Amino acid sequence: MDASRLQSRLYKFRFEILALLLTAIVFGGGIFPFTIFDEVILPLIIFLAAGLSVIMVQYRKLSLRLVFGTFAVLALLMMLLRIFTDFHIQVRIASLEVFILFFGVLSNEVFRQMVNEKEITSSIIFAAFDCYLLLGMLGAMLFSLLMVMDPNAFTNIDSEDNLFNKMIYFSFITLTSIGFGDISPQSMLAEKITAFYGLISHFYSVVIVGIIVGKYVARRNG
Repeated sequence: MDASRLQSRLYKFRFEILALLLTAIVFGGGIFPFTIFDEVILPLIIFLAAGLSVIMVQYRKLSLRLVFGTFAVLALLMMLLRIFTDFHIQVRIASLEVFILFFGVLSNEVFRQMVNEKEITSSIIFAAFDCYLLLGMLGAMLFSLLMVMDPNAFTNIDSEDNLFNKMIYFSFITLTSIGFGDISPQSMLAEKITAFYGLISHFYSVVIVGIIVGKYVARRNG
């Protein structure tokens, strides 16, 4: 298979592949040993997601392709830093900021492509799932950034011990309104961001159901 056909296939199944990568990020920490996952597997998956994002925007404007290409390069750089350096606090903060921007832009692009799809297909469902996972990932990275900058932002978390996996857990129980209470915000900023993410989850659910139902009704009436 030549490069153009491979790229075309990857684009066709872009939402499915992204769902696989994001699921690996969310649940991989509970499958693999922490050190291996955090220092090798997680950076590699994020780099693959960055590469996939470049394919996802191959039919968009050159400026947007350059933005995603830049994020892919930055993701590779951060991956190498995680593997070959001690990853000091300044680098951790910079990497989290980069990935917050990246996943924010990626979630916007996935949502845009989902809305522009004309028919209800499995890709639409995967895209909706991707957006929800990306929302949780954004929360995890934002909460991690708060913890790196203020180790007392949340209770029952050691900022140096398995931080990102703990924040993934906290982010998704916040989005799903489960709220076990084992982790809770302490600082005012952490409280406000946690409340905001809870609101966003309910808003997203309403919007996504409206989009899918609207497309289904339009197809039947068409």
